Amino acid sequence: MYAEACLLNFMFDISTELPFGLSLFTLLIGLGYATLLYRKDDKIGSIWLKRTLFLFRMLMVSFLCFLLLSPLINTLLKQDEKPILILAQDASASVKDYNIYDKDKNILNKIIYTNQFPEYLIKFLKS
Repeated sequence: MYAEACLLNFMFDISTELPFGLSLFTLLIGLGYATLLYRKDDKIGSIWLKRTLFLFRMLMVSFLCFLLLSPLINTLLKQDEKPILILAQDASASVKDYNIYDKDKNILNKIIYTNQFPEYLIKFLKS
């Protein structure tokens, strides 16, 4: 469940300003370059080593060609944060005799010290 929640809050995107066909063309360049290097190479005895080197060379050349397209990497991470409650008291002459703490001290203490904002805050604002 935790992994699914993390995947919903994280987004990753790679894009370029150039057409998508050029990104595929970089794979073709890597394939062609590796083919030219390993086509007639008889110095490598093992076929699996030759195929592994071919694949690695193709991927690296393709990746380097893709970097020449100036890719833009976008990441978006969403995090839920608890709200911050700020209580302010007006000290002007028009409200000189009114004190916010005289209204209901118990509810304010519950809001401030127990972090139970929604229930107590609604009750406090309605009173």
